[in-house]
Amino acid sequence: PGLNAYRVPSLTATVLALTDDSQTIVALSAPMPAGSSGTTSQLTVCSNGFISTASNGTSYTPTPAAMLAWPNLAWSVWRDFFPSAAGADNVYFEEVGGIVYVTWLNVLGYVGLVQGTTPSTFQFQFDIATGNVHIVFQSMDTVSVSGWTGGEGWVVGYSPAGASADPGSVDLTTA
Repeated sequence: PGLNAYRVPSLTATVLALTDDSQTIVALSAPMPAGSSGTTSQLTVCSNGFISTASNGTSYTPTPAAMLAWPNLAWSVWRDFFPSAAGADNVYFEEVGGIVYVTWLNVLGYVGLVQGTTPSTFQFQFDIATGNVHIVFQSMDTVSVSGWTGGEGWVVGYSPAGASADPGSVDLTTA
């Protein structure tokens, strides 16, 4: 529901050191409910702004159809990000009090084939006990245009494992 406050990554947060179009696995301290997928003890974090219960690849071209066809349960703020770009920060992971925080902190996207200059900061918050997930936005790049075929893309949402129905678009600035 987006009622949680943004939590600045602590000095003990783990830098995931993601590069362009990469992913890594993070372990949870306990199994977390994961909808119809049962439970999960780990999350796969993709540099392009999505997290899943197992790999959904590392695509940089966000489309609703692709997200809804992912084989594994996922949450997304999907875009063509470049976390290790010069002048950018990176993606951080930490677990505090039963909440897992995965934060894109001042991460840049692409403009055509070169890095952009406007950073984005957002955070996924996973409650391990309940499986509830919050996405908290701080600042988002609405200036850069990637130029890939299909235009600029942000796909924000949730997709259960396997083929899913499209519930339609929602303008998050007015919702």
